[in-house]
Amino acid sequence: MTASPLVELVGVGKAYGAQRAVEDVSLCLAAREIVALLGPSGCGKTTVLRLIAGFETPDRGRVSIDGRDMAGVPAHRRPVNMMFQSYALFPHLSVADNIAFGPRRQGLSRRQVAMRTAEMLALVQLETAAAKRPHQLSGGERQRVALARAAACRPRALLLDEPLAALDRKLRDAMQFELRRIQRQLGMAFLVVTHDQEEAMGLADRVAVMAAGRIVQAGPPMQVYDRPVNRFVADFLGETNLFAGRIVASQGGWVRVACAELGGELRLPSDQMGSDCWLSIRPERLALQPVSQAAVGEAVAAQVENVVFRGAQRHCELRLATGRLVRANLAKVDGWCPRPGEPAWLAWRAEDFRLLPP
Repeated sequence: MTASPLVELVGVGKAYGAQRAVEDVSLCLAAREIVALLGPSGCGKTTVLRLIAGFETPDRGRVSIDGRDMAGVPAHRRPVNMMFQSYALFPHLSVADNIAFGPRRQGLSRRQVAMRTAEMLALVQLETAAAKRPHQLSGGERQRVALARAAACRPRALLLDEPLAALDRKLRDAMQFELRRIQRQLGMAFLVVTHDQEEAMGLADRVAVMAAGRIVQAGPPMQVYDRPVNRFVADFLGETNLFAGRIVASQGGWVRVACAELGGELRLPSDQMGSDCWLSIRPERLALQPVSQAAVGEAVAAQVENVVFRGAQRHCELRLATGRLVRANLAKVDGWCPRPGEPAWLAWRAEDFRLLPP
C-alpha cells in the first residue's frame, strides 16, 4: 500500500482479565477502501472495531487515524463512526430525525442539518419514508437508516459491526451491492465485521481472516480464497475438501505426496519441504466424468452418494474406494447429470490442489 493508511493498527493487544481478546493485531485501512474482518464468533473482530472507535483502550500497541496516535482521544473526538449490529435507532424519532441527530450534535445550523438529512435520505433512497418511525420500516430499510445516520456526521471511516446479519439471505445479497454503491458515493473507508464468508468476499476489497484474536491472513478476496496459508483459512473461507498427506519426494518445483484417503500418490506443483501436510481442493475445482468414458487427467473411481440442486450448481457428494466422502460442485451447464448410486470418475488438475502446513 503506497499511500499512508487512513486507519492503522500496529501490534495491538487487548485482554479482559485472563482472556486475550486481541493479540498482536496489525492492520491498515486505506481511504475509500472496504476491508472485511472475517472470523468465527469470539475471535476478536468486534473488539478491534471498538478499539478503533475508542470504546475500548488497547493494553499494548498503537491505533492511529490519519497519522495521529489515538491514545487518550475519546470516542466522540475520533473521525470515525460505528454502525452497530442492532442498528440502535431511536424508536421515538422519525427516520429524518434519526439521521439528523448527529449533525445537530455537531452544532450545524438548522439549514445545514436539513440539507445533510435530505442528502442522506436521497443517498439511501428513503425520501418517501422520512416521516416514518423505525417500527414502520422493513429490515432492509432500517439497515439503510442506520447507515445514513452513521454517515451523516461525515466521518473519515465507517465501522460496521455485522451490518447485514439481521436480514434474510436474498436481502443480504441485494444490500451488498447497495453498500458498495453508497460507499463509492460517500468516498469513505468501510471496515466491516462479519462471520459470513460470502458476504466478506462479495463486499470487501480486502479480507482479513481472524482466529483466536489474531489475523492469520489478509489480502484480496480471490487471493485469500485461492491461496489460503493454512488449514483453518482453507476450511473457514468457503467449502473445501481436506486430505491428510505426506511429502515423499521433492524436485524442481514439484512434490510427490502420499495420500491414503485418495488411495495413492499425487504429483503436485509446490516448493514445500517437510513431511506431513494437508491437501486442499475446492469442490468447484473437481470434475465428474461418467465411467463409460476413459478418465481424462488425474482421476479416481467414486460412487455418487447424493446430489443437491442449488440453482446454478449441483452439489454432489461422492464416496471413494477408501471410504472417504468428497464434495464436488458442478455447474448447471455441465452435460452429464450424475445420479445417486451411479459410479463416476472424480477428476482434477494438479494445480488446483493447495499444499498446506500440518
